[in-house]
Amino acid sequence: MPDDTSAWAVLVGVTTSGSHASAHWFQGFLKSCRERKLRICGVDFHEPLQHRTPPIPVDCLVTVPGPYASGLDAEQTTAAVQEIRARCPGEVVLSTALRENYQLQNSQLARALGTMANDDACIRLIQDKPACREALRQAGVRQPQSLRIIGAAADGTPLFGNAAGEGVKTPPPAPAAGSSSRLPGWAA
Repeated sequence: MPDDTSAWAVLVGVTTSGSHASAHWFQGFLKSCRERKLRICGVDFHEPLQHRTPPIPVDCLVTVPGPYASGLDAEQTTAAVQEIRARCPGEVVLSTALRENYQLQNSQLARALGTMANDDACIRLIQDKPACREALRQAGVRQPQSLRIIGAAADGTPLFGNAAGEGVKTPPPAPAAGSSSRLPGWAA
């Protein structure tokens, strides 16, 4: 496939923890891209790339200076997009992240590249499990109770809060393994 007509998939966060599950996701992504004749442009921060290598071959690797950060600032986004456009001739048809902690950076790059992406508010919500459960509950989708540990009592006992951060009574203990009983208020 000639470079000037190549179709590209941008993969944000090309390093992995090395777990079996993540290796499987990356291999599935590679297979899917190859079947669709998409070249892969990997994007990651400089620091993770010093200690790990991408688990799949990438056709281009764009490095964001510095250590991992949960988001990209405007300057980093602009620089990464300019480098992608310069080094990956053709059309970027998708941008994705396989790792949850790279979803926000992917959203920022995807929008700048003109591909589809979830917005930042959606990503922040899905990454905040108690708040996500509360939003689903308010939309009428039954959810198990979800609490946050908001501190510790003087004796070291955890203090719990709801999605809004309001203190709540200590939850009852979880049922024993293999138990079929459900605790009131804790059923899915």
